[in-house]
Amino acid sequence: MRKGISAAWDVVDHALERRFVAKNFQAALDALVGFGAVAEAAGHHPDLHITGFRNVTVRISTHGLRGKLSVNDFILASKLDGVPVVYSPKWARENPQLATGAADA
Repeated sequence: MRKGISAAWDVVDHALERRFVAKNFQAALDALVGFGAVAEAAGHHPDLHITGFRNVTVRISTHGLRGKLSVNDFILASKLDGVPVVYSPKWARENPQLATGAADA
């Protein structure tokens, strides 16, 4: 089911979803800017959310497919896996399997 994406992604309500806690607000913004650049280049745009100043949620779906994931959703998730993220040290310790490829803090 994962089709080449990291374990950081879950299927939630017919979308790929990735959640993490960034080190701080700037780290959350930097991650979203990176995700946005990759998404724009791919021509496939996720929903990006910051709450509580550093809690990040990324949701990918193909809206026209009405509840089905597309190959493009998985391709974008794989590309977003390559965007460096500075995670909260506590979150990274508690989620080492999800914090692979983390940028240096």
